[in-house]
Amino acid sequence: MIDAVLLLTGVFQYLVRTGNGTEQLIASLLLFVYMGISIAARPARPRVHQVKCALLFIIILLTVYHQNVESISQRHARKPGFFVHDHSLQMEEAVSFLVHGQNPYAMDYRGTPMEPFWRGNPALDHVIALPFTFLKSVPFFLLWQGLFGWYDDRISQLPLFWIGIGALYFLFRDPDRKLAAITLFVFNPLFSRFFEVGRSDVVFLSMLFASLAMLRHGHAQAALLFLVLSATSKHMAWFIVPFFLTYLYATGYLKIHPIKKLAPSALLACAIVLPFVLWDWHAFVDDIYGFPAGTLPTSYPIAGLGLSMALVNLKIISDIHNPFPSALLQLLLLPLLAVLIVDLKRRPGMGRMVLYYGAFLWPVLFLSRFLYDNYLGVVITVFGLALLLMYEESTNIQQKKQPL
Repeated sequence: MIDAVLLLTGVFQYLVRTGNGTEQLIASLLLFVYMGISIAARPARPRVHQVKCALLFIIILLTVYHQNVESISQRHARKPGFFVHDHSLQMEEAVSFLVHGQNPYAMDYRGTPMEPFWRGNPALDHVIALPFTFLKSVPFFLLWQGLFGWYDDRISQLPLFWIGIGALYFLFRDPDRKLAAITLFVFNPLFSRFFEVGRSDVVFLSMLFASLAMLRHGHAQAALLFLVLSATSKHMAWFIVPFFLTYLYATGYLKIHPIKKLAPSALLACAIVLPFVLWDWHAFVDDIYGFPAGTLPTSYPIAGLGLSMALVNLKIISDIHNPFPSALLQLLLLPLLAVLIVDLKRRPGMGRMVLYYGAFLWPVLFLSRFLYDNYLGVVITVFGLALLLMYEESTNIQQKKQPL
């Protein structure tokens, strides 16, 4: 029943936000059917699970996915800066620069559709996105631009959305947990509304889910490769790496020939990142570190919901452009990291690994220079998945302990 409760909550908040169109009405009716099946039928029956999967798939198509496609269509029919976030606008320009032989990290984004989106937008001088975020867009850009003469970067996110859903389905063994995890991801209000306008969380999350699913099924090498794709997409993925490697060591995979086993993922990371480092080291470091850390005159201003903005509101920091010692404060979290890693090594479990990732990620984000609402959406998803995994793992352990 947990999947039905999450779906009811998620779809309800979605309908409140988006209105009552034909698609929403049909989705509401299907939701009632889903709830009825969840209450009346035995969830363990394969046919029941198949019907619920089909209903959930159609509900997703009619709601979050349809809203995203509709937003792309409305933007194309009107003005370039409408119905989209400035991240997508910048990725479109970054990909265009790249395919024309120019370094996206060294370019100025003035004179692009980004400029009128937000007066004084600090991202006009810097690209905070890690390389895979726009590298994954190159084939979509070339195909769509070639066929239709225009491109919206959310087009490259649509397949990743389904990859994330598929990965979550195979991550869990219990039928209800499969659907609950998908619902938690898709209908998290701090994900869905930002996915629609083109923020990039879906990129690193889908790769992270694929990594976890591969690991769950014993494909550690593939899991490491997907982890690299996640970690070269967004900074938030970096903080699961120590827990991931600790889990692989504690469960035996990295105890023998660790360098040989880590070499393919290290080579993939170098192939993605090293060309931009060699192309322009200073531009790369300024954009992915100095810009968010506040070490540059053109750094991102203090913003969002974290400690930094609280200090601005309390007048302890006089201006949002002033320095904030985020790196120093985050270093104070190293003892927490050590304690979590030691405990994970002592009691390895995938659910605990994801839980500890969330437990470390949240204070890191809170102490950052800026903390936006979609970051909270990521934290909610991580904690939710951790709890679902831990519950499934504990249930499996209990079942194994029962006498024959």
